[in-house]
Amino acid sequence: SSPVPDSIQYIYAKPTGELIFAVHKLLPHHDQTINPFAMYPHFPAKMYLSNFSSQLENVKVSWVFGHFAQWKVSSDTIVILSLS
Repeated sequence: SSPVPDSIQYIYAKPTGELIFAVHKLLPHHDQTINPFAMYPHFPAKMYLSNFSSQLENVKVSWVFGHFAQWKVSSDTIVILSLS
């Protein structure tokens, strides 16, 4: 499966010393049938809703894949591009 962009809200350590990120995931865009970036193989951008999930999820530091850039293209849509 492909990486999911998150927003780190908290960073904490378990009693063992392991660091954990508490994150909100970006929600997939409701219209996944149209991908205006599909014709650009070297620009693998994806569309997401501009709001994040309200549920916090724990993510181990070792699970982090990289960073991403976002561009707000409308009031409810952002474009995400992995920088890794």
